Amino acid sequence: MANIVISGIFILISIAIFLETRGFSSYEYSIMNSASFPRGLAVLMILFSVILLGRGISEIRSGTKAEPLKGNPPTLLGLLAVLITTGYVILIRLFGFMISTAVVLVAYALILKRGKFHILDTVIIPAVGLTLVGVMFYFLKIPFFKGVLF
Repeated sequence: MANIVISGIFILISIAIFLETRGFSSYEYSIMNSASFPRGLAVLMILFSVILLGRGISEIRSGTKAEPLKGNPPTLLGLLAVLITTGYVILIRLFGFMISTAVVLVAYALILKRGKFHILDTVIIPAVGLTLVGVMFYFLKIPFFKGVLF
């Protein structure tokens, strides 16, 4: 039953993310735009939520409980990741791509390290990754999404 409830929540959040990206600006000369990444995440979240929904329905029909996969993160961490992604969509509208992405990368690094701060994992790797994305955007001539404040 929990799989059905969680998948329903994820589907609703994914739809909200997808609909929120309608207001993002698009560019005539580029296939990718500022809404492409959040929309892609939303579609993947819907896909995986439908799989989870099917698993929950099959559990109810068979009357047995499926064994959890080893190494599967707890449901609360998964929900936290969805909330961070939703917050990312909201932050990107306020602060633009660079600042919002830096905040989200650090948040995910802290989740992966279970709240323990390591300079390499929490600061250096997100900074290098964000720099590489910035260089790639520059050479591909893809403009950064600008927020209200930046």
